[in-house]
Amino acid sequence: MHVKGLELGGYECRSLWGQALQYALSSRGGCHHAYGLPARIPAELKAGTQVAGKGEIVKNSAIARALYDSTAICALSISVLGMDYFSRIINSITGKSYTLEDLKKVGFRIITSEHLFNLREGLGRKDDLLPRRLTEEPLPEGPGKGSVIPMNDLLDEGYRAMGWNKATGIPGKETLEALGLEGLWS
Repeated sequence: MHVKGLELGGYECRSLWGQALQYALSSRGGCHHAYGLPARIPAELKAGTQVAGKGEIVKNSAIARALYDSTAICALSISVLGMDYFSRIINSITGKSYTLEDLKKVGFRIITSEHLFNLREGLGRKDDLLPRRLTEEPLPEGPGKGSVIPMNDLLDEGYRAMGWNKATGIPGKETLEALGLEGLWS
């Protein structure tokens, strides 16, 4: 039970599709820390098993996590501090005047750079998959009983949100230009 060779974190994601997409898209594999924890929606609300919007949730969570991890601020404080407070911390430390949008762009640049590294090393959509058990074997019990992960739909949603080509995973020209990464992929 792994993604890209890293075993899955200890969360059942057949009824938490944001978590499933996060495992699949993470540049380092099935780590529950890599892109944050976007799946914290009670399963009985059924919002955990909707494809629509999951890409944006995962993208925003990943951006926040990349920023927190790059500053060595504990990720558990994300929900307490929030991103607005985070920009105040960064500006206090650096003496700069970064806007929240500036910082989100930095976080997205980190995620996209990691993704480009994986693409260069031969990883692609074929590697952004969860084990078949999660996509074919229904969840046997609990509020999400019977759920399986619609992997292709989730990947399409995630790639769209990230600005990556749905077939290849290659970031689009507009995405690369917006992040100042156009020279990293031709």
